[in-house]
Formats: sequence, C-alpha cells, structure tokens
Amino acid sequence: MPSGTKVDIWNRALDRIGETETIEDESDDRLAAAVCGRHYDDCLVEVLEDFPWPFAKGQAELAELAGVTRAGWGHVYAVPEDFVSARAILYGGARIGLIPADFVSTTTSTSSRSTLNGRVSYEIQSNDAGDGQILCTDVDLSDADGFEYTRRIEVVSAFPRLFVSALAFRLAAELAMAIRKDVKLADSMLKGYQGDVARAFTAQLRGNQEDPEPEASSIRARR
Repeated sequence: MPSGTKVDIWNRALDRIGETETIEDESDDRLAAAVCGRHYDDCLVEVLEDFPWPFAKGQAELAELAGVTRAGWGHVYAVPEDFVSARAILYGGARIGLIPADFVSTTTSTSSRSTLNGRVSYEIQSNDAGDGQILCTDVDLSDADGFEYTRRIEVVSAFPRLFVSALAFRLAAELAMAIRKDVKLADSMLKGYQGDVARAFTAQLRGNQEDPEPEASSIRARR
C-alpha cells in the first residue's frame, strides 16, 4: 500500500494533466489547490461508489427505525454514519446481494420486487431531519446477521495503489476543466479513470470470486 497524504494525490492529479509545479500543502493559495480542495471530497465518494473496493468494506447491524415510514416500502433502517453505498445482507453465514429499486421495472409488483433475481431490492432516502440517510426495503431484516456496505475511508495510507490512481484520474478531470479549460483532456482523464475501475473489476473476477449468493426468499418479505 502506498503511504502519503491528500496533497500527494492532488499533485499526482496535476501530473496527469501536465502541470509540474506542485502543491505544498492544503493552504496553498494557488488555483490548483483551490480546485483540488473544492472537488476532492466529491471525487473520493464517487470513486468509492463506482466499485466495491475490498479495503472499504464495512459491516454493521441494521436497526429498524420505530415510527419511521416511507410510502411504498415495508421497512426502514438506519445506516452507519460512514455509509457510502449498500453491498449485501449477511444472513445465515451467506451474502444476499442488494439491488437498487431504480434498476427494477416500474411494472414489477411489490412482492416480486422485494426479491428480484434472488437479490433484495432497496432504496436509499434522506432521514426525517434531512441530515442523514436511511435504507428502505420490503424485506424484514430483523433476523439478518448484518449489513455489508462501502465505508467512507479518508486515511490515504489505507488506499490501495489502484484506488489512488483512479482517484487521481478523477480529480485530474476536474483540474483539466478548471485550469486548462480543455474538454478533450478532461475526457482523456475520465477514460483513464474508467480504465482503472475496469482493472479493479477484472482483478476481482480473477482473484476474489465471491461465494454463491443464496436466494433472497430465505429471508422474510413483507408480502
């Protein structure tokens, strides 16, 4: 794993667009530092969302929220504070995949929607206070062993090399637009980013094959 800081990733992104003058620290008053400061956090979350990076896997117990309802959904659960995206439900020593409701046809009935293709359908919404997120589903997860999700990891020394490369490419696309005003260069950076994500998928398929997932019907649906 590479060691380093957030500023090291900023400078790697600058290298990608051909800028050789480095940023010294986060308080640097140059345009490049301001652009990196504005976009880094959003780029970090985007890269975490775009692939289930093994280093960012987290597990937690889901607590159903008493008295909280959402139209069209049978159960509402709190998610961890460092939640980025949902991965799976842990049940009976196995993993049951989760699928966003947006991927499910609007013509699909609620009963079949809840266990589409052996996976649990869900939706992430804002909580009542508007300062956090909740997970909505039609499946009763009270007997589940846990919830697997992507965590927000901010310690750069914990980032694998491929993740650092992907994040630098994604940030470089923002720098290309803000500093170079070069759409083609920004597109090239995005292609580099997409290539790194594709490499991560290939590596996972080659060396990190997941166990077969059981049918979601093994846990109780609302209908």
